[in-house]
Amino acid sequence: MSAVTKMEIVGHLATRHGLSRYLELCTPTTGRLYDRLDRNVLTTAHRLIYNCPEAFEDGLDVDFRTEGFDIDTCLAEIRIRGQRYDIILVDPFHDYACSLRDLAAAFGLVEPGGFLVVHDCLPSSRAMAAPEYSHGEWCGVTYKAYLDFVSHRKLDYRTVDTDYGCGVIRKPAPRDMLAGAGRSSSATRDHGLWQEWHAIGNDFERAFGFLEAHKEPLLRLVRADEFLAP
Repeated sequence: MSAVTKMEIVGHLATRHGLSRYLELCTPTTGRLYDRLDRNVLTTAHRLIYNCPEAFEDGLDVDFRTEGFDIDTCLAEIRIRGQRYDIILVDPFHDYACSLRDLAAAFGLVEPGGFLVVHDCLPSSRAMAAPEYSHGEWCGVTYKAYLDFVSHRKLDYRTVDTDYGCGVIRKPAPRDMLAGAGRSSSATRDHGLWQEWHAIGNDFERAFGFLEAHKEPLLRLVRADEFLAP
């Protein structure tokens, strides 16, 4: 059986939770499965592509684009339209700055109770986890930005062990925050482990070694078949 893809994770969440509004935040070298989106379920589907040459064309709509790395103009256009989303795929340029920025931007656009799906959270080799762009399979340090993001904000999350790691973050709804839901199952657990993680800072060599040694509790890994179970 072929590996479950990020787009299947998106589709499962959309179907299970009745989600209909989707945004993909990506670059020309990430994302790349937009044609597999289930538009019968996700009836609103938009794509924001940055670092996107003017000549880029893949036969699919690009709703918001910018040639550079700055996405502020795209985000402003989304806000002017009053657009909000139920589920956002974050498949960023995989350096730390872009990854962390894109996570924060997506979190601000997703509705409470909605989801972020974050690609490339479990690189399978140190070479794939290089902090600077390299040709070929490159997950970069999105995993580091992802873990920093969920732990500092004490968010509820899981990471599906498929397709180089698909992080799933749920944005708390107001009733969750009132009840304090999610906090006992997030980064407040294993306090000593997270202290060590945060002490690593931007030493990406150490960070990848630490991830390899502690990936189960850090990422809260779940098998794809378990995640997709009814």
